Amino acid sequence: MTRYTAALLMVLTAWWLGTTSLSAQELNASVTINTPKLQSTDPKIFRTLEQDLRNLINETKWTDDQYNQDERIQCTWILAITKEGNEGHFQATLNINAVRPVYGSTYETQTFAYQDPNILFEYSEGTPIQYIKNVYNSNLVSIVTFYCNIILGLDYDTFSPFGGDPYFDAAQSVINQLPSNQVSEDNGWKSVGTRNNRYWIIENLRNARVKPLRNAYYEYHRQGLDMMYTDPVKGRAAMAAAIEQFDQVRTSYPSSMIIQLIATIKANEIVQIFKVADATQKTKVYDVMTHLDPSNARYYATLKT
Repeated sequence: MTRYTAALLMVLTAWWLGTTSLSAQELNASVTINTPKLQSTDPKIFRTLEQDLRNLINETKWTDDQYNQDERIQCTWILAITKEGNEGHFQATLNINAVRPVYGSTYETQTFAYQDPNILFEYSEGTPIQYIKNVYNSNLVSIVTFYCNIILGLDYDTFSPFGGDPYFDAAQSVINQLPSNQVSEDNGWKSVGTRNNRYWIIENLRNARVKPLRNAYYEYHRQGLDMMYTDPVKGRAAMAAAIEQFDQVRTSYPSSMIIQLIATIKANEIVQIFKVADATQKTKVYDVMTHLDPSNARYYATLKT
């Protein structure tokens, strides 16, 4: 099975002409580890960890699909050490960003961006960083595996309706395999105390009330952004309709963190695309985005004038 459906491949064949025939893994990640808080740990060990994480993300076969080199999903991972404990225990924040190309252009659109402040892990030089399906290795491997599947799921959702289902199921499986003590120690895996963490990302994405948002995410990208090259008016109209569907999910699941996450990811893009739209379209998009993202309402003022 190829990465995309046969119909999609027919549409995008021209886009992929001239690509290499070599098979590649799915993700092409740059990984950076920043260590400004270290006092006693030799920072050199994090250069090894940096390479190990890069290998884990880029060399693991995450799907059954075949990718060409230039089909790989581009993503960046920045791990910043915030605290070092005893015996190789560390706390960190993790910033992740993933993009996918827009048909007929050099533009890349964000599909996922998130800062996780709850990274707890143990590491000493020589610690194996290895993914084995359905086997718990370490909290760090679980976190990375979780986010790899989130990136894949959202990317696939932009190319086919609910195409990300297998990867969201895989992300849920990561949580299901965690030892109970790991869940109790790591706030990122907890279902209580916050509604903005890894647990709630995947809860939202697998929740039936969020399905209209996921379908709208497909329409926004595939029928909207990817159409801008050939028919900007039609593409913008499809994007506006998708944005209105986002707001329907806000109404049916008002506490959903994924709504705010998507709004934040797409805010700048939406403003730039719709600032040249007609007044009626601008007003509709302005009304929706200020509902979805009220803390940044002033940012959308361009659409109101």
